[in-house]
Amino acid sequence: MLQAKLINSVPFYDVVGQFDLGGEADMLYNTTLQTGYQEVTDIEVIYSKFLESWGDDPVFNIPTLADESSYKRIDWKFVRDIIKGIADGAGFDNLTTPQKIVAAKCNAGTKAQQEAVLVANFTVAERQAISFNYDFNVAKARDVRASEVIAAFWQFTGHLLVPSTPYPVPAYILTSLITINTPAANEMMGGLLDLFRTKGLQGIQVANDGILGIYDFILSTTGTRFETTGLAVNPAILGSGTPSGFASWSDFKDYIFDIIHNGNY
Repeated sequence: MLQAKLINSVPFYDVVGQFDLGGEADMLYNTTLQTGYQEVTDIEVIYSKFLESWGDDPVFNIPTLADESSYKRIDWKFVRDIIKGIADGAGFDNLTTPQKIVAAKCNAGTKAQQEAVLVANFTVAERQAISFNYDFNVAKARDVRASEVIAAFWQFTGHLLVPSTPYPVPAYILTSLITINTPAANEMMGGLLDLFRTKGLQGIQVANDGILGIYDFILSTTGTRFETTGLAVNPAILGSGTPSGFASWSDFKDYIFDIIHNGNY
């Protein structure tokens, strides 16, 4: 959760400059609420502190502890998902107009709800800029996540060979498994990680894109070509050994999905 340091029970971002923080972080990310901090659930604050002026860097470091001794890497989509979760939990129609604007900028709510608030408050040119900003920053996040997945393949399974072949497991995955040369119904030609990067294609399972995607390979989606050949069930992969540092391919599958879907890397 995103957290703000409290100064006399007031969040730091409301009193910045009035107190000496002794080098402690004003905002941090931790799954556990830290002493002296308050969870930030105001999507206007989160948007203005992070997404509004994100800049060109695809990934930022945010402290996980007040003394800044450790950090978590986050991308634009990671923060967007926090905002979307808060907005969806509250219900789009229950938000104030400024909050609805932030939610719409983050693709929360239905398309009709987004359209209504954006049309009422922005010109066509401004709406185009909002859409461009969203696509530009989410695309940067997808690029990082895809690279992190490939890096994880090579780091943890690069020493494993597919039985009866000279091919390392990562090469087998990237070429023989997730590169589709002859697409069937509800499939697209090409590499699934490349389609994730460039088109945002995630897959049938979870994302409900209606078209086969990288999620389906990772999760071995029932009814697809990956039902028996996905990451944690493929006989050739399983026969190669176990990923370094993981108890099983199922654990590794969860690790990979956490990277690509949740932005935890």
